[in-house]
Amino acid sequence: MAGVTTFPPRWLERELARSLAETLRAPAEVKLVRFAGPRALVRITNRTMGAARAAWNASLPGPMGRPVAVATRRTFGTLRKGKMWLRGSSPIDSRTGSPGETGEPRTRRDD
Repeated sequence: MAGVTTFPPRWLERELARSLAETLRAPAEVKLVRFAGPRALVRITNRTMGAARAAWNASLPGPMGRPVAVATRRTFGTLRKGKMWLRGSSPIDSRTGSPGETGEPRTRRDD
């Protein structure tokens, strides 16, 4: 999954895992794979995607006690596509996480 953040990566990973575990009522595996600026890629199992969307499109308690709004933007099946989104070179609208007119056009490889 991909989302937008501006907080320390380890804090974010811990808080996302805690929030997802509360939603699932069971331990959850959450791994912050990469981040660039306010964007982050998080690895979770496909069985927890629905719960992650519910848990992560909300306000979480921030590092200084103030609420922090987090939001999921996109689900990627491959790290390559997620890395394109991080760089901003994806044809996915960075504001909505949906296909849009921003970014470089897709090209087909015939090899």
